[in-house]
Amino acid sequence: MMSPGDPIIAYLRDPRERVWGVLRALDPAGVTIEGCALEGVDSWLRAAAGGADARRDLSVLFFPMGRVERLLLDRGTPASPSPSEQFTAASGLSLAAYLEA
Repeated sequence: MMSPGDPIIAYLRDPRERVWGVLRALDPAGVTIEGCALEGVDSWLRAAAGGADARRDLSVLFFPMGRVERLLLDRGTPASPSPSEQFTAASGLSLAAYLEA
């Protein structure tokens, strides 16, 4: 089960896009995510790991349920850590804790 504060990846349709971030709310109307386009995660991780206050580079986004194709928990493998695991390894903080600070 997904809960607010979990790192997720949202696959959306019409138009197709992928969004990475922290789940803020999930209800029948839609999903609210604090994050960015999945394509921008690497540069965001570099900025955050480099000591920049990268919180301002993330947006709080709402997507109506009609656009949501699927939601995945952001989990990696030992050989390929997820973006949120990479962030935790570089900063020592969970993504949710970093955004709350």
